[in-house]
Amino acid sequence: MTSLRDVSERIGQEGLAPPVLPFLSTTPGLFRVLLFQPQGVIVATDTSVRVRDRDLLARQMNAFLRHASALSVDLAACPEYSCPWISLREAIIDGTVPAEGKIWAVSCESISRAELHSVIDELTPHCRIVLDWPPASANGEFLDCVCFLFIARDAAGAEVTTMLVQFKTCQMGGETYESEHLILGETIYRFGDAGTNRLVGLLCSDSLSQKFMDDVVPELRHDTLVLHLQLNPHGENARFRAYRDACCNEKPRNSEVLCLNWAKGTQLQTDEAGVLKDVDLIVEPRTILFRPDEELDATDDQVVKNHKRGCYLTYLKSYRTAAYVFSPDSQLFAFKTSKPMIVGAGSIAIRSGIIMDGRYEWTGNDWGRAAADAKDRFEEYWSKDAPRLEPYLTQMRQAPLDGERLIQLSTGRGVEPRLDDWKSLGSFRLCNDDTACRLQLCWSTKGEGYDYRASCRADFLGFVFAVENAANFSPRLTAFKENEYTIGYRSSPGLHHRNLHIQGGPSATAVFLGMAPASEKLSRVKSELLKRIADVAQDQELIAIWYRDEAGELKDHMDQQTPAIFDDPRRNPVGIDDVTP
Repeated sequence: MTSLRDVSERIGQEGLAPPVLPFLSTTPGLFRVLLFQPQGVIVATDTSVRVRDRDLLARQMNAFLRHASALSVDLAACPEYSCPWISLREAIIDGTVPAEGKIWAVSCESISRAELHSVIDELTPHCRIVLDWPPASANGEFLDCVCFLFIARDAAGAEVTTMLVQFKTCQMGGETYESEHLILGETIYRFGDAGTNRLVGLLCSDSLSQKFMDDVVPELRHDTLVLHLQLNPHGENARFRAYRDACCNEKPRNSEVLCLNWAKGTQLQTDEAGVLKDVDLIVEPRTILFRPDEELDATDDQVVKNHKRGCYLTYLKSYRTAAYVFSPDSQLFAFKTSKPMIVGAGSIAIRSGIIMDGRYEWTGNDWGRAAADAKDRFEEYWSKDAPRLEPYLTQMRQAPLDGERLIQLSTGRGVEPRLDDWKSLGSFRLCNDDTACRLQLCWSTKGEGYDYRASCRADFLGFVFAVENAANFSPRLTAFKENEYTIGYRSSPGLHHRNLHIQGGPSATAVFLGMAPASEKLSRVKSELLKRIADVAQDQELIAIWYRDEAGELKDHMDQQTPAIFDDPRRNPVGIDDVTP
């Protein structure tokens, strides 16, 4: 059984007033977030789920909580099973707790009932602990919980450090460490009041429960930030994200989902016939913020600034959702973002999306602010075994989004009317398996996003081979056979769909569509390019649509149709276009 319970009602039973969390108000403004994405080897037994190197993770967690306090963030969070209890106990005893108006969602390593009773006894002199125990009859050996730390006030108005403990309500499926040993809770808590923004925390497979889908999800569709804390190798699974489908399809759209997982490289210790072995558990973290695609700062400048700090904008088109994908490596992410619902004058009630403040890397003793750009693996992927691509990657380094536009156009994928609109670029798509198509995000080794990027790379390499040989140019492009030209994306009006440029002379469009493309693809790319060039009143003859036939011979589709003569004065009277017999 899973139920949603308002925090105000629950802590009222303890004689406490609900916490005042300004970031849940609907007034315009940004709130600050700090996320910890840890890495380690998970050891799961019949009695516990913990990281093997608890000492290292405890030091990292202690430093994370200190940073959350020093930065005075509105919301700090770490993923499922991550915080060693010793770190949380020491922080509370030492007074390293959130200030009033702030909240920390601290997901702890597993704990038995008896161990949790001992923690409560130890911490009671230092904070008020509120929880709804699972039924005494519940089977299992350990609990999985997230502890919400915040300041409440008692009847006399005095500040009370409060820890609200929420237990996982649904175990992971299959033959996992939870299926037979996890003690299930029954309550999911909700912060905030009607008419304000709400905050709801989920622990991984909470979202698998049908009771959750039937009774809780309808309450998440409006004015809510859902914080989904996970240790999950398959966050893309349809059942895990079914609740997201409901939240993202609602109108008006004012709910957001923040998924936080462990870092790439996290492993699971297994026992194979008595031999201990570490196997990869998290390959694609899928730490992502899903929010509406309207009213966000998606200028090239802001997208690139966020990119360098480990946060990458993508587009989940089917849900009209902006999806901010975070770097897969272990680090802290500090950012500001707008609230799910804002009420106010139109000029200021704007939801801007994420603005990265910075990221922090582990130095051995503390989390230090990273000076270098986040590792997107661009260099090693695009340059590997393809030295001929190197000269063409300069634009990707100097102007990353223009570089993506160039590759999209040069491979026939950038034929939409607005290449300057990030949502129109195929490379900005977030796929159904939550992998990103972004050409610069090269950590994936499989998935739909990886396949898209690999296909773009192969076709762009084919484009380079074709464009470097002047003999491949049709007589229609004689000027480009006889003169020097540059290859690049131009943001100037009228040149968005031109990638070949003669200084002081004409510009042209050349694309490569790969090996033996379908006739429908050839016709579609040709039709769309002719429209784009006609829209800016340029010469439609200066187009090459290359591909290789099944024998490997290079062809230009623009040379394979009979010219048609049009009476329309707005069109080139000898424009080469498809002719219907």
